[in-house]
Amino acid sequence: MLYSQCHLGNEVTKKHGTKSVKLSSNNEYRLPLDSILPIIAVFICPFIATVLCIYPTKFLAHSLDLIDHPTTGTHKSHTKPTPYGGALAITLGISLSVFFLTPEIVKILDQVTNNNAPWLKSLKWIVSEFQAAHMVVSPFLFCSLLIVIIGLIDDWRGLTPFIRLIFQITVTILLVVSEPSFSLRIFETSIFNIFATVLWIVILTNAFNFLDNMDGLSAGLGAISMIFTGYIALLIGDFSIAFLSFTIFGSLCGFLIFNLPPASIFMGDAGSLGLGFAIGAITIKLTHLGEISSDPILQLSPLLVASIPFYDALTVSLLRLKLGRPPWLGDTNHISHRLVRIGLSKQNAVLTVYVLLFLLSLPPLLTIHPSGDIMWIGITPLLIGILSIVDFCMYRFVSQNE
Repeated sequence: MLYSQCHLGNEVTKKHGTKSVKLSSNNEYRLPLDSILPIIAVFICPFIATVLCIYPTKFLAHSLDLIDHPTTGTHKSHTKPTPYGGALAITLGISLSVFFLTPEIVKILDQVTNNNAPWLKSLKWIVSEFQAAHMVVSPFLFCSLLIVIIGLIDDWRGLTPFIRLIFQITVTILLVVSEPSFSLRIFETSIFNIFATVLWIVILTNAFNFLDNMDGLSAGLGAISMIFTGYIALLIGDFSIAFLSFTIFGSLCGFLIFNLPPASIFMGDAGSLGLGFAIGAITIKLTHLGEISSDPILQLSPLLVASIPFYDALTVSLLRLKLGRPPWLGDTNHISHRLVRIGLSKQNAVLTVYVLLFLLSLPPLLTIHPSGDIMWIGITPLLIGILSIVDFCMYRFVSQNE
C-alpha cells in the first residue's frame, strides 16, 4: 500500500522513492494514498452544495439582470441569453463545504462507523490538517474572494482592462506578502521570486478568463488542474492544499452539470478570474514539493497542470500584439477556436483541449510519485513541442484558407 507519512512536532525525514521528504508533526500517522474514498468524501459535499446553489443564483442573476446576451459581443458562442451566477454558486459551494459541511459530515461518519474505517481516519486527518493550517490558507481564501468580487463587479457594471489588471497585481502581491509560502523559491533573491510569482498568477488569472469562450471549457480545465494538484499535494504531504483542491474540484464538477453544452448558466469573469487565481496560487504553493527535491526543474513541474491555459494566453497575446491589437481584445484565435475551424465540433474541441491538459499534467504527477523517476520530466518538452507544432500548423492552415 502507498502511504504518505505525517508527523507533528519533530522534523522527520523519510525516503520518497529516491528522494528525501521532510515533514513535520506531533503524532505519526500514515495516510494511505491508494484509497479513493477520502477523496470522494471531500468531493461530495461541494458537489452537492454547488448543484443546490445553482438554482437560487440563476434566479438572482435574472433579478439583477446579470445576463450574457449573445448580441452584446462580437465573439459570443451562445445563441440565447444566459445568466451569470455560476461564480457565486461555486464560491458558496466551496465555502459551505470547507467551513461547515465536510467537517460536520466527518463527525457524523465517525459516530456511524465507530471510528473503525481506515479511510475515515485518512479523511479526518486531511480535514484536521486544513483546519490547523488556517493561518496559511486564510490569506489565500481571502485574496481569492477579492478576485471573485472584482469579477462580479466587472460582470455587473463593466471595468476597464487596466483597472482589472491593477487589482489583480495588487491582490497577488497581498497574498505573497501575507503568506510567503505562496511564492516561488527558485531564485536566490526574494524580489525575483516575488516578481515571477506575481507574473505567473496574474497570467493564469487572465488565461482562464480568455479560455472561457466555449461551454464547459474553462471550468473543465480548472477541474482537471484541481484533481492533479490535489493528488500532488497528497504525495508531498500538503494536506491542507489537497483538501482545498479536491473541494474546488467537487464544486467545479457540480457547476459543469449546468455549464457543459448547451450551458444554462455561465460563471462569468468572476468565476474564470477567481478560478485562474486559485490555480495559479495553488500551483506555486506546490512548487515547494514538501522538500522532496531542490532541483529547480522538478520544483517547477507542478506548474504544468496549468500549461494549456498558460500556453493559450501567451500565444494569443503575442499574436494580437503582432497584428497591432491590444492583448485583452477578444478574438477567435484561441486553441479551441482553431480546433473548430479545422472541422471539430465545439464539443469535440473542448474534449480535445481536456485531453491535452490531462496528458501534460501526467509528467509532474508521475515524477513526484514515489515510484516515479526524474526521467518523466523529459517527456514534458516533447509534449509541449508537439503541441506548439500542431497549434502552429493549425493556425497556418486556417490562415491560408481564409
